Amino acid sequence: MDEERSAGAVVFYNNKGNGDLEYLILHYEEKHWDFPKGHIEEGETPVAAMLREVKEETGLDVEPVFGFNEKIEYTFKAIYDDGHLKHKTVEFFIASAPTKKVVLSSEHSDYKWLPYRFAILRITHKNSLNVLKTAHTFLKSLYNK
Repeated sequence: MDEERSAGAVVFYNNKGNGDLEYLILHYEEKHWDFPKGHIEEGETPVAAMLREVKEETGLDVEPVFGFNEKIEYTFKAIYDDGHLKHKTVEFFIASAPTKKVVLSSEHSDYKWLPYRFAILRITHKNSLNVLKTAHTFLKSLYNK
């Protein structure tokens, strides 16, 4: 089984108008809702890969919020590789967006900025949902919300 390493981000916008944190989730071609993420290129750090992937997939220049790092692992059939089985490890960080203006890449069909109470209902996969729950708890402790 092939191994893949990726990096991604729980991207949030601190909506100071209503005091709510909103999370960015993307609708992938494979019909699931998840966070921006992608392959770590050779010689690239996970944080650099996360920043690059978020920019490529959303057009956003985000700011990492250090102190949070979660890894998930899963196995999937890669449609881009004739359905070969892959084992993937994704390292997630938290990143703050300066704006909610998103320019989607061709990899995605839609996006949503959602408050936590709605984002937890939209995320498709349980492992990503757990990342969101942990990230939200972390951010609440930072922002005293």
